[in-house]
Amino acid sequence: MTVWVVCADSARARIFSAESARDQLSEVQDLSHPESRIRPRDMVSDRDGRRADSVGRGMHGVGGERDEPKREEAERFARTLGQTLNEAGRSGRYQRLHILAAPAFLGLLRHHLADDVRTLLRSETAANIVTQGIKEIRAHLPERL
Repeated sequence: MTVWVVCADSARARIFSAESARDQLSEVQDLSHPESRIRPRDMVSDRDGRRADSVGRGMHGVGGERDEPKREEAERFARTLGQTLNEAGRSGRYQRLHILAAPAFLGLLRHHLADDVRTLLRSETAANIVTQGIKEIRAHLPERL
């Protein structure tokens, strides 16, 4: 029985595999989404507009939130990772799945996991540990995968 462990944030996902519930983890895939690392101000071409306050002499910015492009990129990466996990689960590449992801990204990823793949999910942990080593990642998982 193959177990997959996914560690992810909005810009990177590492997929580990173990052949049994007590086997060592080995990294099988490292996905990156560099667009999520770009600063929001570098993602948009110009500054938000400005308008005069209806009372007084103040000026206020108008327009969308500055973090919107970053959110869109995180959503795009969550969709891509979800598709990868859905395809692999349906093709039998793993029978159990554990997800450790940055809290905001975990919420996005949940929306992109298919119902049949969710039945393979054994645990999910809101933790931003994608850059940590295998030993530290393993410490966040149940003893028996």
